[in-house]
Amino acid sequence: MHSKQPDKINESGQYVITCEIVSKPYDGTQADLKSHTEYYLRRSIQDYFIKFCESSIEQSDIEQFLKSKENDLIKIITVEVEFKNGLFDECKNNSQIESRIGDYVVLKRIL
Repeated sequence: MHSKQPDKINESGQYVITCEIVSKPYDGTQADLKSHTEYYLRRSIQDYFIKFCESSIEQSDIEQFLKSKENDLIKIITVEVEFKNGLFDECKNNSQIESRIGDYVVLKRIL
């Protein structure tokens, strides 16, 4: 039986994790965003929303990564992240602020 490996913390204090990345349709109340895709890191029983407006990685970088893994059943990624808790939709220069709140990740680097 394999046990979960502890998270690694690198020299800059960021967590280095390997997990599944998943896409989901937008889950908010803004009708004009219903066709928008959101990305999450799946760890054990929780999915962590990826907040791109605080991340060093663009959504297009993740989409390109997923395109390179299109033949893989499960999309595994190793990233440097910072775990946070707060408003998902609160971003500078974003007029469409929802009240979705919870645990999320900020991507620092794809490894």
